[in-house]
Amino acid sequence: MAGEKRKKSEKHAEAVLDALSHYVRRRIMRIALAKGHVSISPTSERPTRGSIQHFYRANKAVTRMPMVTAVLEATSDSD
Repeated sequence: MAGEKRKKSEKHAEAVLDALSHYVRRRIMRIALAKGHVSISPTSERPTRGSIQHFYRANKAVTRMPMVTAVLEATSDSD
């Protein structure tokens, strides 16, 4: 059971880091954090014309992840 929870947590962390890999999403995250404790979390994917479309939802728990703060502090809006 603990192993499954850890795998789920690691998968969620990877998805969050992937979501923050694009500068526009980081910029949106910074704006959302400035207005309160709001963040994004991936919910689903859909193949679209040779690429993958990603969908996100608001999630307060992600803002408490130290890696989110670290990524936002280590990058700029233009990275």
